[in-house]
Amino acid sequence: MIVREINSATLNQYIARQVAIGYTALSDIVSRTFRVESGRCCLIMPENLDLEERERRALERIEGWNEDPGRVKWRLADAILARHIKNYLSRARSRVMIQDFEGRRTDSSFTDNPLRSFYGEHLLWELQGPGVAEDKSDEYIGEASCWPWICYFCKERPRDCRDLTDEDLEEVARTLVGIGLQALHDSYLIWWRTDLEPFPAVQSSDG
Repeated sequence: MIVREINSATLNQYIARQVAIGYTALSDIVSRTFRVESGRCCLIMPENLDLEERERRALERIEGWNEDPGRVKWRLADAILARHIKNYLSRARSRVMIQDFEGRRTDSSFTDNPLRSFYGEHLLWELQGPGVAEDKSDEYIGEASCWPWICYFCKERPRDCRDLTDEDLEEVARTLVGIGLQALHDSYLIWWRTDLEPFPAVQSSDG
């Protein structure tokens, strides 16, 4: 599996559409302000995937980027994304928000988890600072809801309250550096504002 930068009008449409239908208050706020053309896109993908053929197929249906191309190894894709998240969190004042539109405050398994935050009854995983272990990033990638799976690379906030306000969500949109999205069924793409910060590159994985 490799991480490859791609320039695709169809994929840009896919990014904008996934954020717009993100099913959370946070995705709604972000979709109003971010401009997909302001960033660059990298895809975690099999090394032998024919992107030109996939682009031709996707022109007919944007959701085609969620179809399984048959060569994605999802555990490797999760691990690569987790390393990107860990790399980003090692930078000063960095935070990653992973949305979960299916999780609720009343779920007993979240009671004592220090990385959960809530907007009303809805759950968001809030990873902040270099102390978040890579395996925890991997864990919450798998815990979050899918279709669409979305995370937001942004800047830190004071951590003394687990309840998020409208202002907190607006702050995520204001300090947005990148967005991670599910693509190729069991893989991910990362949209990134390289004019704001360098892309948190990591080594690719075998397979």
